[in-house]
Amino acid sequence: MNRELCDFLHLEDSDIDLLDTYTKEKKYIFFDMDGTILNSEPLHYQVVQKLCGNNEIPSMEETFGMSDEEVYPLIQNALGLASLEEFLELKNSALIGLIGQSDPNNIRHRNIRKLLESLTSKGLKLALVTASQYEVTHPLLEHCELKKYFEIIITEREVEKGKPNPEPYLQAQNHFNAKSEECLIFEDSPTGIRAAQSSGIDYIVVKWFEGE
Repeated sequence: MNRELCDFLHLEDSDIDLLDTYTKEKKYIFFDMDGTILNSEPLHYQVVQKLCGNNEIPSMEETFGMSDEEVYPLIQNALGLASLEEFLELKNSALIGLIGQSDPNNIRHRNIRKLLESLTSKGLKLALVTASQYEVTHPLLEHCELKKYFEIIITEREVEKGKPNPEPYLQAQNHFNAKSEECLIFEDSPTGIRAAQSSGIDYIVVKWFEGE
């Protein structure tokens, strides 16, 4: 049975040191992206607002942690688009443009590189596991200079069932041929936490963007 080891409201130097307590018995660390290593939810929502014009849509809090496939039915009428594919094409194009205009320091957590450096320096292997689109995930990680830390990046393209299904995390585990007890997940959203709980892997709930 897996466990929620803790939740973190901040990510200061002392918190990074404290994480040694939870990672010392682990070999593989799996990170969610949006809301965990990057504060990219506002970028996604800004693009959706623009595509929907002045039409009413759910709040960012209501769609927090949801995949584009889950969000689309909630905004379909406001969008006025005929298909999910059309929405994704327009959203990805606009989001990539917005990413290029954004300061990486305003997207990534100010101490996230220090955390990733600390983990990799100890020989731990890292995976990035996200519900975001492949076309956006890779440019976003490159822009924020974080892609190099992850041995494998799993997006919606690589799985048949996304979060809250545990498949993305189990795929990361299988990539490393790892035992559940050797792995640890960092997650922030209810959807991602449900995936972590179902995976059988220990997890940490991240709240450090709330604590900024």
